Amino acid sequence: MDHCNGLLLLYDDWLYNPATDEVANLPERPTTPRAGMEFVTEHDVCSFLAFDPTVSSHYEVFLIPSVPWEEDIVKRAAGSAVLHSEWPPSPCILSVFSSRTGLWEDRSFSRQGEAAGKVADIQLDQRSEPYRHAEYWRGALYIHCQTDFVMRISSSNSTYRVIKPPIRGTEVLSKHSEFFLGRSEKGIYYALLDNHRLRVWILDESCDQTHWKLRQDTDLGPFPSLSCDHGPWVLENASSDYESEDEDEDEDEEQMEEEFEWNSDDDNIPPTNDMEEKCNAFMGILAFHPYKEIIFLDRSSRVLAYHLSSSKLEALGNLFTNVYLSMHVYVRSSFPYTPCWMGELPQTFK
Repeated sequence: MDHCNGLLLLYDDWLYNPATDEVANLPERPTTPRAGMEFVTEHDVCSFLAFDPTVSSHYEVFLIPSVPWEEDIVKRAAGSAVLHSEWPPSPCILSVFSSRTGLWEDRSFSRQGEAAGKVADIQLDQRSEPYRHAEYWRGALYIHCQTDFVMRISSSNSTYRVIKPPIRGTEVLSKHSEFFLGRSEKGIYYALLDNHRLRVWILDESCDQTHWKLRQDTDLGPFPSLSCDHGPWVLENASSDYESEDEDEDEDEEQMEEEFEWNSDDDNIPPTNDMEEKCNAFMGILAFHPYKEIIFLDRSSRVLAYHLSSSKLEALGNLFTNVYLSMHVYVRSSFPYTPCWMGELPQTFK
C-alpha cells in the first residue's frame, strides 16, 4: 500500500480517495523484466504513487525494483557476474503508469552522481517492504530503498539520484534501529530511532548540493511515565464485520472522539510526569506530521507526539481500542492522512 496527498494506492492496482469514497482500478501492471534488471521479478517490485493536486489532477505510479537474495540473482541471471554490477543501473528502466494515458510504459532514467553500491552489497538487506516509505515533494519522488539509501526520481528531466543515508556504516547501531523517511514542514526528513535515541535530519538540496542536515539529536530515555490527556483512537469507516453489537459502545466512542480531539496547532503541551517507567517497552516511528515539525512515535501501542521545536513529548492516547484490539496484528504500516482532492478521478482509467 502507498499514499500521496490524500490518495491511497491499495493492493498495487486500486486507487482510493477516502474524501470522496471514489475507487478506480489500474490496468494490470507489466511483469516482463526490464533491461539491466533481468533478475528482478514482479515479486521484487513495489508500487509508489506521485500526485500533487496543486499542480494537476493527474498522477503517476512507479514500479520500483529491489534486489532479491543472492541465490535468486545467480539463478535468474545465469551467473554471478551480475553481483559485481552497480545498483541501481544507469540508465534505469522503470515501468510507470500515467493517468493521462491510462497506460503503463517503460521510461528510461539516467543517474546523476554515483550508485548506491554493488548488487552483492544491496542484496544483504532483505527487510520486509512495509518500511519502504516514499514521499512526493516539488515534482520529485523520494523512495526509501534497501540499505537505507533514498532514490530521488525526477520525471521532468528523466533523471534519478542516489542519496545515501546520513550514517554510512561509520557507527554501530542496534539490531532494532529504524530509519524512517517522511515529509514535513520544511521538506524531506529522515529519522533514525536507535533504542531511545532519536535523530532527525532535513534534506538540503540548495546550491546543487544534496546532503542531510542534522535537525535533532535527542535521548528519549529513561522514559517518563506519561499522563494520557487524550482518549483511545477511533477507527473510521471500519468494516461492519467488526462493528460493536452494543449500540451504547458506539455512542460512547463517538462522545470520546469529540472529547479527546487533538489539535496540533495547540502549543500548550501538558508536562509529563517525572516518575520514570522501569519497563523496557518497544518504541517505533509512526509518521511525520505533514506540515508541522512533529514526529509521531509508538510506544507499546501508545501514540506519542514529539515536537522538534520544543523537544517536548505529548501523549495522544492508546492506539488500539478494546473493540479493535484483535486487528492490530494485521497493521503493517502507518501514515498521516489529509484530504487534498475533492474532485473526480481522471476518466482515462476509471
